[in-house]
Amino acid sequence: MIWRYRQGKGALPSSSSSPPASSSTRPPDYDDCAQEETVGRSRDVATDDDDEEEEEKETELQALTVEKLKVKLKERGLKVSGRKQELIDRLLGREVPKTNKVEWKKSKAKCLLQKLLLDKESHIHGKAVEEIHASHEWFQDYPLDKFEKYVEALQSTLNRHTGVVEEDNRLIKAEILKFPRKEKTCRGRHWWDTHEAAAKLKEDIKDGKHISSKPKELWLSREEYQDFELSVFRGHIYQEKRRQKELPLRIARRNKEAAKKHQAEVDSNKRAWESFYHDNEVDEMFVA
Repeated sequence: MIWRYRQGKGALPSSSSSPPASSSTRPPDYDDCAQEETVGRSRDVATDDDDEEEEEKETELQALTVEKLKVKLKERGLKVSGRKQELIDRLLGREVPKTNKVEWKKSKAKCLLQKLLLDKESHIHGKAVEEIHASHEWFQDYPLDKFEKYVEALQSTLNRHTGVVEEDNRLIKAEILKFPRKEKTCRGRHWWDTHEAAAKLKEDIKDGKHISSKPKELWLSREEYQDFELSVFRGHIYQEKRRQKELPLRIARRNKEAAKKHQAEVDSNKRAWESFYHDNEVDEMFVA
């Protein structure tokens, strides 16, 4: 549409019909919005190009065998384990790291913290929660705010349980003193569980001596065995044979071995933790 001035008066068009907006009548941020829109479109185009390149690379990698993918991973110093798609994702840099976070109450971090708190001579006492959290990688698996709550709860529980245990031990010791164990049983025999013969028999059964020797021959082979009657000793042979035979098959044994391994790792980390802080204190003394 062509806009015209009224002849002879030079008046603008009536308000009912407005002319196209010129650059002088545009909103002040019009040019900025237009520029941002242009930049946004260019970014979208660049993103689309990157996506297309990644799709092409993925298609090329899909055509390779697993062995060739592993060779490429080795060249880049990356892990070579996993399925084919995992290998491809690793090469494209989009692999999501797996996190096997263990629940706090079943974690090694809790066991280590408990060991440190129970040790009255540990360097952990008097340290701020932030220092404790930063002192070991196991602690850092948990957020600081949650770790602080764990420390408070564990310290409170240990204080309560320690008091109960000390009282129980006091009562047990007092009761034992009232009824001391006699040197021999009521039948006049030695106590098997504390006698040297028990440990010797474990070794002999483990070495298979009970197979090549009859009970009487095994009984005569050691003076410690002869502190017991042959009939009693024979019964201990059968008990020890059954114990060692069933031991590898018991679920309880498996759980105990796992618990021992778990505890050994915790103890090792506790010693390392204490050694680290002890060395730091020694260095500070020499610097001072």
